[in-house]
Amino acid sequence: MLMKKFFVYKLMGSNMFINHALTGMNLSYRLLGVRFTNFMINSSVGSIFTSGDTVQTLRQDLSAIEKQNINGIANYSVEGLKEMDEEKVANFFKVMKESIVAMTEGRSEGHLAIKLTTLISMDILTRLSRAQQIFMNDILKYDKQDPIQICDVRNSLIERGITFTEEELQGLFDSLKFEHNKHEDKVTRLEIYANAHLYKLFESPVGNDFLKRIAIGCGVGVSEDDMEVLDTFKARIVEMTTLANERNCLLYVDAEQSYVQDAIVSWGQQLTHRFNRGDKCIIMNGYQCYLKQ
Repeated sequence: MLMKKFFVYKLMGSNMFINHALTGMNLSYRLLGVRFTNFMINSSVGSIFTSGDTVQTLRQDLSAIEKQNINGIANYSVEGLKEMDEEKVANFFKVMKESIVAMTEGRSEGHLAIKLTTLISMDILTRLSRAQQIFMNDILKYDKQDPIQICDVRNSLIERGITFTEEELQGLFDSLKFEHNKHEDKVTRLEIYANAHLYKLFESPVGNDFLKRIAIGCGVGVSEDDMEVLDTFKARIVEMTTLANERNCLLYVDAEQSYVQDAIVSWGQQLTHRFNRGDKCIIMNGYQCYLKQ
């Protein structure tokens, strides 16, 4: 067992392994089949880093370490699909909800680490995240100017050819402010960081049609079809988090690659604002602290 761990850790430090492991695994699934490939994974890397491929084996391991006064965090890890496949994503969503129930059955508290990329394809998420980045940094000048005024936002929208009414513009500007700053004529960088969400998970005074025009107008390829997929995605993560809140299952939102992280941070913050109330903390956000060179 010690030699196997040594071999696996050396393997994980290999750039060749990191760069080509996923391709090799997908090829193995196609050529050797699911059962044999899963057996190879579970007999090598899986036996060290996972508790198997079922919730039942995971619960057994959690129960074993709890007897030694060690708490564990379950992790449902699925690599994001390159292109949208609703049937697969619906099944992933079903398993994630079942995992929340399983982790809390007969317990006062559960823990589950999740990847939001499980519920939406990487191609769509990349476009959505890029638009969120442009919304914050270019339109709202998050990394360029502090504070901003409503004329700055107006000029940014006009430069990109995004149509709006004065009522829509004022509603967007006011939605960025903290409650105690509602009567100010400026918005600070901190307020933008906290409240500049292009894809609202919950009801907002800013109309969805206006936010959709901004997302599409950012010029990164966001389409009407993308926004339809997004609506389903948003409904699912709210439903999943509501279930976790009801069953007292803490969710750890895993950080992702830089090019999709902006949107994930935004959704994680919105979930935090809604569900982390008082002494109860349901959502914990992961922040990416590394870059692949």
